[in-house]
Amino acid sequence: ILCDRVKSFVKSPDSCKTYTRLDFYDDSIDKKLRNALHSYAKRVQKDDAVAFIDTSLFSNGKDGILFTANGISFDYAFEKVYLLYKEIDYIEQKKHDLVFHGFFSNMKDPNSLPSISDIYFKLSELKTCLDEICLHF
Repeated sequence: ILCDRVKSFVKSPDSCKTYTRLDFYDDSIDKKLRNALHSYAKRVQKDDAVAFIDTSLFSNGKDGILFTANGISFDYAFEKVYLLYKEIDYIEQKKHDLVFHGFFSNMKDPNSLPSISDIYFKLSELKTCLDEICLHF
């Protein structure tokens, strides 16, 4: 589901790039993936990465969203977040944010409501895909 649709989550292909597991064999993209793992996806192992969206200013992979088969990782309010799909109760689309509801065991405050803003993303497409994924958990 995810690899086929990740490009549809992005508002402008010029402002951020999307990569899937098939791209990780390229050395330059592998470096971006490693940067994502060290910058904001600290709880993710390289082999678990399925796709990522690079929103960094210099296209170096240090900012964005990383997807695995079991969860989603991003930077939220100075915390490196890794939300397990099975811990997401529901996702709410507010005016400019996608808000995740649930009890998140990997967060400092498991009751907080992390969110993704719409600066780079088409939130409705992202929400629809994540809703479909969460149904399987």
